[in-house]
Amino acid sequence: MREAVYINRKEVMLNRKKWHLKLMYRWIIFIILSSLSFYIPVFIPEITLISKYLLYISVTFFLFYVSKRKTVGKRLYSKVIIAILLCQLASAYNAYIFLDQPLVVGIIATFQGFGFIVYLGLVKSKLTLRYAEKVIRLFGILFIIVSIIDRIYPLFGTWAMDTDRGGVRFRLLGLTWVVLCFLMAINKYLEGVNRKRNRLLAVFCFIAIVAAVTRQVIGVSLLLGGLLIFRRLSLYKKIVFSSILVFSFFVVLPKISVFQKLTDTTTKQVSANSHKADIRVVAFYYLTFEPRNVNQILFGMGIPSFGKSKYGNSFEYFSHSTGIYREDLGYSGFYYNHGLIALLLVIFLMLSSLRIPIPSDLQYLRYFMIAYILMNIASGQIEVNDCIIPFIYALFMLNVFRLELKKQISLPDENYISKKIK
Repeated sequence: MREAVYINRKEVMLNRKKWHLKLMYRWIIFIILSSLSFYIPVFIPEITLISKYLLYISVTFFLFYVSKRKTVGKRLYSKVIIAILLCQLASAYNAYIFLDQPLVVGIIATFQGFGFIVYLGLVKSKLTLRYAEKVIRLFGILFIIVSIIDRIYPLFGTWAMDTDRGGVRFRLLGLTWVVLCFLMAINKYLEGVNRKRNRLLAVFCFIAIVAAVTRQVIGVSLLLGGLLIFRRLSLYKKIVFSSILVFSFFVVLPKISVFQKLTDTTTKQVSANSHKADIRVVAFYYLTFEPRNVNQILFGMGIPSFGKSKYGNSFEYFSHSTGIYREDLGYSGFYYNHGLIALLLVIFLMLSSLRIPIPSDLQYLRYFMIAYILMNIASGQIEVNDCIIPFIYALFMLNVFRLELKKQISLPDENYISKKIK
């Protein structure tokens, strides 16, 4: 009788754990989809505004649901995340005090870069490595599918003719997830895990990255993907791999029209910048060194809310007239928005994550962190939720799964448990 009760309790606990894992998995997927505005389907009016409210509501309930659970991994990162969030709120207060932007308006504007808070829920979610990697794979594949649909008939995102980059340029949110999926697929292939599937996934991810015609993302993905492969090869294979890369770079790529257009655009920009100041350099100096008081240096100017405040309207006009956009420079833009303390805290998260000891099958997370650090030099990855969440998701995985055995973090097999119960 006691054995039957014990077995029943085990089965109930197992079913409860499975139910919780599936709930967390689906909840996290919904949060990420909301941050991506569901890829902005053109057939749903006001989807961007709707998705913002869905994101805020879903994250709030997510944090409330896991609030009583124990935090997994080092607590230091959670404390740093909380400090960043406080700095962001302080920046909204600065915009209220010094630039006359209503406080509530400033806080709402700050929500567009409030994705760091999702980390506090992730470390309590008890999500397993298997489910965590399924999320990455899902959003890599989703982006590929949506990209293919857009080439047939543009139903998602935005698009415009861009002859400098090789024709029609589609703008879809979620490219950062594709970079993470690309590196994961390469790593899994090198580890011998589902080699055919991961090889195919890596190829499709890279095609999607190239099709987005964003030069820095293409360059960073090539660099980090190549390094990830290169470090795992024998000396002979390194020589062969290097020869193939050199041949592709100097012989094959110049004959591809997309790369020709991107190269020509880069050459024209370099030539133009030799005669006048590069707009990104001008933007860097303005966003970084524009005179401000001590409070604004430490906690930022605050995010301007376009169309909702005098500060927002004036900054919007300034951006259109000068070509200076905060999103063009990640670190400078983040410093302008939230100040020096928040920027140093984010840099601490980035650099310290590179020192976390991890097994070989999770090396792709470290390479993604390096990619993220590089991509923020000339784009605002750390300023918007759709790009912040992949960063803190990788940070969560590095922190939680760094020293754990797969058998401890994967969902136990039901047959294995039933044998143990017997």
